[in-house]
Formats: sequence, structure tokens, C-alpha cells
Amino acid sequence: MQNIMNNFQMWLSEYSVRSDIFWLISVLAVSFILHKILKRTATGAIRKIISRLTAKTKSKLDDYIFDKLHVERISLIIYIFAFNFLSLKLSFGAAVMQKLSSIILIWIIIRLLHGLLDGLTAYTENAPQFKGKPYRSYIQVFILIVYITGFIIAAGTISGKSPLTLLSGIGAMTAVLLLVFRETILSFVASLQISSYDLVRRGDWISVPKYDADGDVTEVALHTIKIQNWDKTISVLPTSDLMQSGFKNWRGMQETGGRRIKRSIFLDVSSVKFMDEELRRRVGKIELLKSYFAEVESADISAQYGSDTEHPLNDRRLTNIGTFRMYVTRYLQSLDSLRKDLTFLVRQLEPGATGIPLEIYVFTATTVWSEYEKIQADIFDHLFAAVHEFDLRIFQYPVGGFLAKN
Repeated sequence: MQNIMNNFQMWLSEYSVRSDIFWLISVLAVSFILHKILKRTATGAIRKIISRLTAKTKSKLDDYIFDKLHVERISLIIYIFAFNFLSLKLSFGAAVMQKLSSIILIWIIIRLLHGLLDGLTAYTENAPQFKGKPYRSYIQVFILIVYITGFIIAAGTISGKSPLTLLSGIGAMTAVLLLVFRETILSFVASLQISSYDLVRRGDWISVPKYDADGDVTEVALHTIKIQNWDKTISVLPTSDLMQSGFKNWRGMQETGGRRIKRSIFLDVSSVKFMDEELRRRVGKIELLKSYFAEVESADISAQYGSDTEHPLNDRRLTNIGTFRMYVTRYLQSLDSLRKDLTFLVRQLEPGATGIPLEIYVFTATTVWSEYEKIQADIFDHLFAAVHEFDLRIFQYPVGGFLAKN
């Protein structure tokens, strides 16, 4: 009789295990299929309904919120029903299934709240009435609180203890944790900031003056960021210190497709003069200036070059430096290698001990380093040679050869 009972219990146990495996595989497979269907159909319908509702409102807040909300995450609710159903059907692990369903519910709520706050952040950054106000930093604190609260509730769900009990234990260990894991915590926070604000990506060109690092980012880890400098050396920077020391990311320049040229030609002040007839005749042959001279010599402006007046300041006279500035502007505008849709300036800066700076402030149509340097060199090669056609001189300190000639 005892043998029969033992065999029956063994059969019953094997039957229960097989039944549990059957229910587990079947329910998870059906849940996966329903999740994919709901994600493609129901969430699409929700988005259409939301779009119609938001189209009737004047405020843009709902547009930003529903853009960041990612309602497709609601489709994960299928797994909550699945695990709750399994907790009723399985002979073993029913408590585990209930805890899994609770954790999924907590995760959905956290992500939806995160999307809601992200939408609020985007709204405050784009709305004119919030311009210049640091609302993002305040909202980031709320996002952090949401995740900490969700983690504590999830930990309480898994352990079966009250979240208040966990909080009291965490409070007692805070000082020890901060002391032991200080660098890890700082690095983790810095990594969250870098990720949230999209500050650094692998492949970005960044410059960190504090560490004399300038090159491409090859690795972004929790504790360190690795940079391959242009001289092929490797710089390894602490992630936390990168946020404190400051850095320059050149990604914006690369995405724009134009690299800035900002360089000056220093002209000798003593070479600046009014244009006379001989200089007018000579530079008037320059094709780029013909329309300019036609404009300034018209009846409205009527520029003069002769010496038959009582004093040259009594007439409207062009200067060689102003004409040269106009030539530089039109010469640069004629180059296909420069971007005309970005900042385009030829300006005169404040004179100093080294003469009058005539600054070129333009952007090339390429960000390739070698091509950028070639374009820049070609421009200034031409301008250094052209400046003498306007009876101007480049400022230069006297050197041995100059003194020997004089």
C-alpha cells in the first residue's frame, strides 16, 4: 500500500511539473503574439485619437507630452495579465509570477511618468515664455525621484517588505555607501547627464583643455572616456571629471557640414589712403569690382578721385582699405568652397600695435581637415598677393633682411 501511495505521489508530481511547463510556455507564447499585435494596432489607434484631440487645442504642451510619452509601452500590460493568470494555474512559483506582474506594472508607470516629464521639458525649452529659464534641471530632479521611488517599491515587492522599512535601512547605510562608492556614484550621475543631454557619443570630436586632449572619442564607459588624440596618443579621462572641467564637442560643426575660418590680415596703418585716379584706373580693371565702382560712381553717390578740389575731405572719396574690403567680400562670395547660408563676414577690427585687423569670418563647405586647411591656405595666399594691388601693406615687424635692405 505504501508503494502505491509513493508511486501515485511521484506521478502526481511529474504531472504537475509537466502541466506547469505546458501552461508557462503556452501563456508566454500567446502573450508575446498579443503584445506584438496590440503594439501595432491598438497603440496606433490610440495615437490617432490623441492626435485628433490635441489638434483641437491651442496649447502645444499636449503635443510635446504625447510625442515623448511612447504609448506603445502600454502594450506591456498583456504580460501583467499573463503572469497573474499563471499565478493561478501553476503549482509552483505562483508568488514569483505575481511579483513579476507587479514589477512590470511599476516599470510601465515609471516609463510613462518619464515620458510625461520629458514632454514637459521639451515644452519649457521651446515655449517663448520659458526661454532662458533652467526648468530642465528641476524636471531632471523629479525624474530621478520617480526612478528612486520605483526602485524602492520594486525592491519592497520582491523582498515582501514595506518600502518604509527599506527606506530606514537605506538611510542608515547612506554614509557608508557614499564613502565606499563615491567615485562610482559620481561617474554614474555623470554618465546619466551625458546620456540624457546627448553630450558625448562614440566618434565625436571633443577638446578637453584641462587634460590637453583633442581628438575622437573611442569609448564611453561608466568610469572613463577614452579619446584618441590627433597625434595618435590615447587620453583616458574620468567621466565625472569631464563634466566638472568642461569640454568642447565639435559634433555640431560636423553635423552642420561647415567649418569656421576666423583669421585676420593685419594691414599697416600708414599705407591707408584715399583712392586717386591712378589707383582707380588700376583696380577698376578687376572684374569683381566693376559693378561696385558703377554703383558708387552713380549720380546718387558720385565718388571722386581727382585732386582739383580745395581739400580731399570736401568730396566723397573711396579709401584703398574700404575698396580692398569690398574686393575680399566679393572674392569670397565667388568661391564655391564656402557656405553662403552660414555666417559670412569680412570686418575691420579695432586697430592695435600690429596694425588694422581685417578679419575673415566664414564657413567652408566641408569639414574634412585636409580640405579645410587647403581652402583656408588658398584664400589667404590670394589675399596676401592681392593686397599690394590696392597700395596697402601687410604689417610685419622689421627683421634682419628688411634692415639690411634699408
